[in-house]
Amino acid sequence: IILLSITDLNEAAGWGDNAFTEVLRSRLGPGLGNTLIGLVLGAMWLCGLSSLTSASRMIYAFARDGGLPFSKQLSRVSPTYRTPSNAIWALVAFALLLALQIDLYSAVVAVAVIALYVSYGLPIAAGLYARAKGTWHTRGPWNLGHLSTVIGAIAMLWIIFISAVLVLPP
Repeated sequence: IILLSITDLNEAAGWGDNAFTEVLRSRLGPGLGNTLIGLVLGAMWLCGLSSLTSASRMIYAFARDGGLPFSKQLSRVSPTYRTPSNAIWALVAFALLLALQIDLYSAVVAVAVIALYVSYGLPIAAGLYARAKGTWHTRGPWNLGHLSTVIGAIAMLWIIFISAVLVLPP
């Protein structure tokens, strides 16, 4: 929708990295445009916070099992907050350092998103394979019925497509 809202492609190209926000402001007006930008930023903040929470728990779990350098420090749980605060702050510091390296940051983000899609795709592909071989007969309590194979195939095509797109340079 944003791309279709661009009235002057040369002007939008001139906005560079701010093209998204400027298109919103120019097409929706400053009030609604800024409100929508705020909502997008809020959603991005919450997604980042949820990723940070999940990753810090994984760091804690690996450290607790002795699988990381500095495991003893990273596996400590704060007696006050009962959270793995050392793992959280180590991850925050690492993420901040990574974000300051913009070229490296965009590559890491692209790889992380591709890996996330692959992690979704592996069980879908396994299910499609098992159905094709006839070894999976019992469906779970929530399923898509006779459409599950078609939707699974569409999902796999999407994962392949979006992974190829994410490999393209910015």
